[in-house]
Amino acid sequence: MKKEIDIEDVLYPNQYILTIEDGAVHTQVIDLELDPIECIVYEDYIELNTEDLSYIQLDINKLDALIQIINEAKKYYRSKAYKELDL
Repeated sequence: MKKEIDIEDVLYPNQYILTIEDGAVHTQVIDLELDPIECIVYEDYIELNTEDLSYIQLDINKLDALIQIINEAKKYYRSKAYKELDL
């Protein structure tokens, strides 16, 4: 039996990996046409850098993934705020 390969995982292994840069949460998502989209996730919203793209295509699964990313980032920002309060 042949093994299925997810082309997104092969081309963009860092998709959905959250990193912290300059105190903000960063990640990369891939649209349906395999275009990489750099994202900065703030406490209540996500900024998608589409500067080099004329349009993006996201299906329900990609949108759900973005919501999950925002929720994960919220956990980071809440823990950061908690630590800054020194409680």
